[in-house]
Amino acid sequence: MTPIMLGLISGLVLLVLLVLYAILVVSRRGPQAEQPPAAEPAREPGEREASLPVEQIEEIARRRIEADPDLAGIDLDFGATPDGELAVWVNGERYNDIAQIPSADIRAVIQAAIDEFNQAS
Repeated sequence: MTPIMLGLISGLVLLVLLVLYAILVVSRRGPQAEQPPAAEPAREPGEREASLPVEQIEEIARRRIEADPDLAGIDLDFGATPDGELAVWVNGERYNDIAQIPSADIRAVIQAAIDEFNQAS
């Protein structure tokens, strides 16, 4: 065997040993911390339960309502009705469709929250 071939074989053996060592080190590491689940918005006492995306849209809408002095104090809640349908409660009044909400400003805030959520997704 020529010195070049011996050098190549030695290099390959060294490379294989390094790869095996790397595999051994990685496999001996303890369990890795998992990514935390998507943060769920805080649920206030008495708030109706809804899916995570609906809760996130509700939080965006609430933030927008709080930022608008004309709408400050509006109580908004999204949730599931007993029959499993989605409903919106505005100041305690239940609406099964956003179009039923009498206030155009509230409808606009909810639509803007939906649009913001969709753009972020």
